Amino acid sequence: MCVSVFLAFVFSYGFAQDLPHSSHTDSLYEQAFALISADTMKADSLIEKAMHLSQVRKDTLGIIDGYYYKGCLLDHQSHLDSAIIYLEQSRAGYERLKVYNTNLANNYGRLGLLYDKKNQYKLGLEALLKGLSIAVENKQNLSVIRLNNVLAMHHNDYTGNYKQAIAHLNKAEEMAIKEKESMLLGHIYLQYSLSYNLLKNLNEALSYTKKSAQAFQKVKSKYNLARVWLTQAGIFEKMDDVRSLDSVMDKLRPVMTDYTANLQLMAKYEEYRAVSFYMKKEYQNALERALACEKYMRLGGQDRDEQTIRPMLIKLYYLLGMREQGDSLFTRYSTVNDSVFSQHAIASDTEMRSKYNAEQQEKEIELQRLAIKNASIVRTALIGAGIFLLILAAFFLLRAKEKERASAVLTLKNEEIERKNELLVKINAQNETLLREIHHRVKNNLQMITSLFNMQSRRTHSPEALSALNEGRSRLKSIALIHNKLYQQDRLNRVNVQEYIQQLSDYLLGLYQGDESKIAVEVAAEKIELDVDTAVPLGLIVTELFTNSLKYAFTKHEEGIIKIKIDHQDEGYCMEFSDSGEGIPADVDPVHSNTLGLRLVRDLTQQLSGVFQYKNEGKAVFFVRFKEQIV
Repeated sequence: MCVSVFLAFVFSYGFAQDLPHSSHTDSLYEQAFALISADTMKADSLIEKAMHLSQVRKDTLGIIDGYYYKGCLLDHQSHLDSAIIYLEQSRAGYERLKVYNTNLANNYGRLGLLYDKKNQYKLGLEALLKGLSIAVENKQNLSVIRLNNVLAMHHNDYTGNYKQAIAHLNKAEEMAIKEKESMLLGHIYLQYSLSYNLLKNLNEALSYTKKSAQAFQKVKSKYNLARVWLTQAGIFEKMDDVRSLDSVMDKLRPVMTDYTANLQLMAKYEEYRAVSFYMKKEYQNALERALACEKYMRLGGQDRDEQTIRPMLIKLYYLLGMREQGDSLFTRYSTVNDSVFSQHAIASDTEMRSKYNAEQQEKEIELQRLAIKNASIVRTALIGAGIFLLILAAFFLLRAKEKERASAVLTLKNEEIERKNELLVKINAQNETLLREIHHRVKNNLQMITSLFNMQSRRTHSPEALSALNEGRSRLKSIALIHNKLYQQDRLNRVNVQEYIQQLSDYLLGLYQGDESKIAVEVAAEKIELDVDTAVPLGLIVTELFTNSLKYAFTKHEEGIIKIKIDHQDEGYCMEFSDSGEGIPADVDPVHSNTLGLRLVRDLTQQLSGVFQYKNEGKAVFFVRFKEQIV
């Protein structure tokens, strides 16, 4: 069951029982979170692995954790909309389970920043304050520090209340020093720098960047150190100190090669490269870097920031005599600014109208209250009150009886449903046991036939007969291995192709070459799982091609390698089989050969609705493109 369907079921119908939670998945998530800034691909792989384990174990909290860490990864990659979707899913999950852990508080913090980036400042502030409330209430000191820092960021970037930002930072700094958290102190000092920068106290801002750099160097955080240097670059721009700006950019150049996938960081880096060239009047270079900055902002969905680079682009176009491009960009820039102004005006007007309507409604409600009060005096007559009470008593009596009858009917139906569910569970368990027993018996019967082949081969001295018996044994083994794996594993309908082909290859090597074989086998089929109706024909195809290589490809070489690779391709799969042997003679066409083995490969490929192809690239390379068989 996929994660979204499982969560939808859980959130719709509640939880029948406490689901087990694994410390192993927690460890995988922690490793992934630590790698988000350094190796996003590895981090994503660990998150997917942990989520898969949680699904298999039906570990609801583990699945919700997976949504949280996936949202963190997407946030780092500047995929804002996708990050919001994942973080909203995890937030709803934690609150549904009433799990008020640090992940929930930090979840709100990340959502607040993401909504800010999407220009939804009200939602952003609400999320940040909610996260801080949860962290304070549950005494989660580190989350309190982070959220105060993020609230400072909110005021620095969006409200312009820089003194309020500094007030939040004072609280965060005091707690971070007590907790001895160098990493958090680095972030706090960086926000201090931004606050003082915006207050135009550039010397104070620069001193805080130095404190921030020292803190990040202490914990060896290269990514955050790059952020500090970019902040210093902005301060030196305001100081009109191009030499110091160039010095910072020289330090950044080798570092940024590790963060080309971080669109937000790359946009800032290219922006200050453009500023450096502009200050040195190297306008063509400045234009190239400014265009690169605009590209990264556009790819990262940074619509608000993209508007900030356009004034420089407009000036550069005019300075370079590119008037047409300058006019076009100026028109777009003005249109966007007008649109933003209109949106603010509409929002302000809407807010005023809502306030007016609310005041009018309050007046109407007050008048209604007075009217009801006067009417109630009239209705206090004893006769009217007595009749009302009798009617009310009769009504409640009837309602109570109806509820009692409905409750009895509902109880009977629930009991019937529970009995049916119990019966279905028993039938399902019996069917699984029966199917597992069938796989076991099929495997045993095939093993018995193989044993008969073994006995016959010991009494046979004809090389041709021995070869035929070995081929028969290898084909039987390819089928028996599948039934053996299905009998041993939890799932009865899917086969792990990597493990299956590896075991089959080991068996065939032992059968044809013995324990002293120097033939190496490389199998690449990770994350490929097939149903039985597809795995059996595929196993026979591999057996025929493998046997063919062992018999003919290595006649003059004791050492060699056989490679088997299976990938997803379009709506199906592609298997590539190759060996390092002598290759097939040019006058032989394996695709149309009449030998039993290759005829069998062609027939099995057709059974899989596939295509069998061969290429001679100095060695034999076979391709089998096929589709999974759905019964």
